[in-house]
Amino acid sequence: DSMELDATELVRIGPGAAVSFVNCIFRRSPESTSSLVYVSAAGAGVASATVSFVGCVFIEGGTTTIDNQSGSASKVQAIGCVNHTGNARLDGTLPPAAVAITETGTIG
Repeated sequence: DSMELDATELVRIGPGAAVSFVNCIFRRSPESTSSLVYVSAAGAGVASATVSFVGCVFIEGGTTTIDNQSGSASKVQAIGCVNHTGNARLDGTLPPAAVAITETGTIG
């Protein structure tokens, strides 16, 4: 994140996009205040983004690792990922709050 601690997310996924990340590493400085990934809501005449993370590693960053604005936890999937952010969940929520993304097999 180039040591710009309050810079916006590392990756922004726009409305209508359908993206898969496989075996990627997302890393920010421990002092960063922003998320690693931002998933956009629907736009005018465009559906919200859908994203899958498979076998990815998330390291450090802000209090929300994956900021899902799509409105549906099923639109953002994290499968077999590693969470080294210090956050309990990759979406930044804490139990018993409803999840903002779907995580399957996340370790960390």
